[in-house]
Amino acid sequence: TSCKSTSSTNACLNSADALLEQEKSTEGVACLKKCIALAKKKQNKHEEAAAWVNLYLAQKDTVSVEESRQALSKAIAIAPDFALPLYLLAESQEDHQRAGRSVGEEGGGERVMETYWKAVQGNCDFHELRETDKQKCLRALIFGHHNLGAALKTVGRYAEAANQLEKAVTLSPSFEMGLNTLAGVYERMGQIQRALDTIRKSIQVNPTSVHGQYLYASIISHVDIQQSYTILLKCIELQPSYYEGHTALVQVLGQMRAAGMTWVTNELIQSRIDGMIRLQPNNAMSFSIAGNSWKHIGNAPEAVKYYKKALKLDPMHVESYVNLGATYSELNEHKKAVKLFETAVKRKLLHPVLFNNLGTGYEKLKMIEKSVEAYRTAVTMDPTVFQAHHNLAKSLENLNRFTEAIQVLMDGLKYFPSSDSSSVYHFSDDASADIVRMKQYSCDWRDREYWLTQLRDILSRHRSVLKLSPSEPMPRLGSGATGISVYPFFALSNPLTSAEHRDLGMLLVRSTTNWQTPVEIRGHPQPLSKRNRPVHVAFISSDFTTAAVGLLLHNAFSFVNRSLVHVTSLSTEQHEVSIMRMGLQKHSDFIDVDHMSDEQLAQFIINKNIDVLIDLNGHTKGSRLNVFTFSPAPIQCSFLGFVSSVGSSHVPCYFIDPTVVPPDQPWGASSFTEKLVYLPTPYILSSHKYPHLPIWVPAPPEEMKTVVPFFPRSPKPFQPFIFCSFNQIYKLEPELWTVWMSILRRTASPSSQSILWLLHISGAVTDGEKNLRMESMGHGIDSATNSSKIVFTPQANFHWHLEAKSHADLFLDSVVFNGHTTAIDSLWAGLPLLSMYGRTASSRVSATLLESMQLPELMVHSLKEYEDLAVRLATDGF
Repeated sequence: TSCKSTSSTNACLNSADALLEQEKSTEGVACLKKCIALAKKKQNKHEEAAAWVNLYLAQKDTVSVEESRQALSKAIAIAPDFALPLYLLAESQEDHQRAGRSVGEEGGGERVMETYWKAVQGNCDFHELRETDKQKCLRALIFGHHNLGAALKTVGRYAEAANQLEKAVTLSPSFEMGLNTLAGVYERMGQIQRALDTIRKSIQVNPTSVHGQYLYASIISHVDIQQSYTILLKCIELQPSYYEGHTALVQVLGQMRAAGMTWVTNELIQSRIDGMIRLQPNNAMSFSIAGNSWKHIGNAPEAVKYYKKALKLDPMHVESYVNLGATYSELNEHKKAVKLFETAVKRKLLHPVLFNNLGTGYEKLKMIEKSVEAYRTAVTMDPTVFQAHHNLAKSLENLNRFTEAIQVLMDGLKYFPSSDSSSVYHFSDDASADIVRMKQYSCDWRDREYWLTQLRDILSRHRSVLKLSPSEPMPRLGSGATGISVYPFFALSNPLTSAEHRDLGMLLVRSTTNWQTPVEIRGHPQPLSKRNRPVHVAFISSDFTTAAVGLLLHNAFSFVNRSLVHVTSLSTEQHEVSIMRMGLQKHSDFIDVDHMSDEQLAQFIINKNIDVLIDLNGHTKGSRLNVFTFSPAPIQCSFLGFVSSVGSSHVPCYFIDPTVVPPDQPWGASSFTEKLVYLPTPYILSSHKYPHLPIWVPAPPEEMKTVVPFFPRSPKPFQPFIFCSFNQIYKLEPELWTVWMSILRRTASPSSQSILWLLHISGAVTDGEKNLRMESMGHGIDSATNSSKIVFTPQANFHWHLEAKSHADLFLDSVVFNGHTTAIDSLWAGLPLLSMYGRTASSRVSATLLESMQLPELMVHSLKEYEDLAVRLATDGF
């Protein structure tokens, strides 16, 4: 009880502790100062530092922050390797930052993290320290790792956060708070299985923790929404007044109803909403969450009502602005959504998700530059809002600013570095796939092998999650499985195998909720053979316009024997009146169905007594494959629009020809889940007769000068040989470009010139064109002659695009993803086409065209043959 007689620093500190325990604070502080002097005299720096730390702890609540921290500063200066004072300083900085008091510091959170970093790099195991001070220090290390991890999580540095939290729970395996925080970090990283394993350890530590059960329910909702519901019921049973449990339960019920669990009735949802609101009737969040639940199940009017109640309670409630605006957008009331978000911004509600949704509103209104500005603000405010990264990249892509878009996604990957095999969707997968796609679209082939490996890794993870096997029934997926990262149509332009293309189709099918719970609205009608009427065939497409399908089919139905077959064209997107639409309307029962939901359209098809329903989209933009899950027709097939397996049991047959998909090759028929119906002629068909077009307008010479290089052509032998490729440049690959550059070099001479004619698909100079010009210089095409060796022109007007194409000499086809409609157009224009046999359906379309024209000599089996034949045709003629 006295410091006077002791000569030992540790004994002195024990005396000070005793005085402080007796609430003799004045004497205890005085004793600690004597301990400091004694340790200093003995030149024991760790004992002296421990004495300063104990002085800080004794008076931190009775003196100013500045004065109390002086003790910590002394301890740190004396023993900079001692973890305890550094931790206490970081803790003090964090406490005062939360309270809004800077205490003269700048940098805020960064300063706190820096101090925690120093603390966790410190030590505790100094032999001269008392055991009690060692235990304080060890606790400081555990909480130092935890608090640093939590701070890193706040700024989106999840991999670093996980590393620190793992160290915390290694030091203390029963550290409940650390396990909870670590589980949350794993969840944000998309590592759902690790998150579940970790939260289960936390529950083992404290089985009655309501908060632990709540976190468990949140994490497991990614893979088993029904178990999440059961756990939340347990939470509320443990603590009926636990508000967070009630809010989560309301949201989960909405998700379950949206997933097709019909036992979740409106009455059940409303009763849970009422119970939540009774707990906190003046909390705007209660009404906002209620709105979310109704929004999930498609009851937008009820959702709007609750969001408005929330904003009436709290006009500054950000979440309600965000959710109400999003609901307006879903109702296609985009102007109303933008006005609401702009009102929130004027009220200084500066929230990243709000700016993200504002950007979406601008994008819907075709105000792309403004959407970029809003998305960029969201990303700047909080780099961890992954959707803002995606949306910003997408808007930049829409402006053909691929290089900027790729950089945005690369920046996002710093915050979401990796995924694991327990989650279908994750930002890192989605961003990586988009980077590969944008690099492909802009011909940016740097690090190509690395990114293609990433693509295959993503596919492998998706396969693992969904346990993909062509013979397996489709599994039910959890609510977290909302999509896949690699879309099948984009993959056609990458060097994947036929089996990988098939699997991507199956993955997209399996990750779409409607495919897991197919509903037959009614049984199939009587067999076709027992009918005394024409077979009723319906073609469904979003492309009945000047897009590929419309161009190919516009006149095909004129050849149908109407006494045997009645044709209906179901257009799932509104288009302006075009030549193609005119042809389809003349020769089929043409119906716009874009306003119908999937279920409404399925019922409409049934009411029309459709016998054969043929999908013309596959996995392309505007696809309505979900309609097929209702089995509205006895026979359902896919054809023409997507040259790969759809991968669905609801589309069991596919029309193709044996050249495109050889029945005897291991990469042929077996790479389709469908039964293949082999046609005796090429599966791809077209006609450039336009009987419904009243007048053909000849191409004006001034127009031809802008769309055809060297127009008008010089008389031979002075005119250059014009190689061309009218395919979109995303179909190119570096190996083929190398061959093209070699062809240009080999066909150049002092007396003649050859050029490569490509198109501005977007109508403007793009990053792709810039990258291709840079690539050409790397292959010895001199920059001084580059502009004449490689010529980009705008696309010709539809009415005379065939005439424009006829001025080229040889079409160099892409080999991984052939020209389809473009190749047909070129052949109709009298332009020879050179192509190569591939080992996927999309790489063999030109083969079926040329073989049907009895021109197999224009097909080769290797890039070497491709190059040599192109050079021979250019130099020796046809």
